[in-house]
Amino acid sequence: MLNRLARYYPVLKFYKSSTLPHTILEIGSGALGIGEFLAVSFIGVDIKFSPPFSAGNVPVYAAGSALPFRDNTFSSVLCLDTLEHVPCGQREALLAELVRVSSKHIIVGFPFGTNAKKIDMRLSAFYVRRKIELPSWLIEHTGSLYPDSSAIGTSPQIRIVQCINNENIWVHLLIMKAETYKFFNKLLTRAAHSMGTLCGWLIHVSSIGTPYRKIYILEKMNTP
Repeated sequence: MLNRLARYYPVLKFYKSSTLPHTILEIGSGALGIGEFLAVSFIGVDIKFSPPFSAGNVPVYAAGSALPFRDNTFSSVLCLDTLEHVPCGQREALLAELVRVSSKHIIVGFPFGTNAKKIDMRLSAFYVRRKIELPSWLIEHTGSLYPDSSAIGTSPQIRIVQCINNENIWVHLLIMKAETYKFFNKLLTRAAHSMGTLCGWLIHVSSIGTPYRKIYILEKMNTP
């Protein structure tokens, strides 16, 4: 759970520092999505879901590259740790769909470049040594080309409001390893639930140095 909180923490901070969007769409949300950490109703899009669902998730089965929504439907569109699962040739189309259905903000985060891939390869080797079945997401990660800043493109429809370094690569690896042990997983989950502001500060500090993930907060521009 701490790994997921670390991923969502910058998004939660952004939402809480501004007016909470009236409508949120999350691509690749799974059953929990942002609803695990924020009491808000949102549309969660994925190609499959594994219940239980978070209280606010209204699930929609769809591909991110062909969203069944009208232009400018959502004030905020969120897409975390999904772009790396999309073939390189289809990533631009996915981002274009996120921009199309957003009326204001698009938040896109992903494991960043070769450094993130090296860490995932180390994690994969750790799973093998401990004879833990490799999760499908990790198999997809290590078999793909990780996105970098070029994935955001140079569309005149968007501008980068903020680029956030998220989770130092070694901290990320340590958390992922720890969560495979029942005792440490329970301890980390309890810490994520109970430490509040202190936990957020620790996540912020642990993002110093080479990041595992980068999160881009984008603003949709009004174009003629």
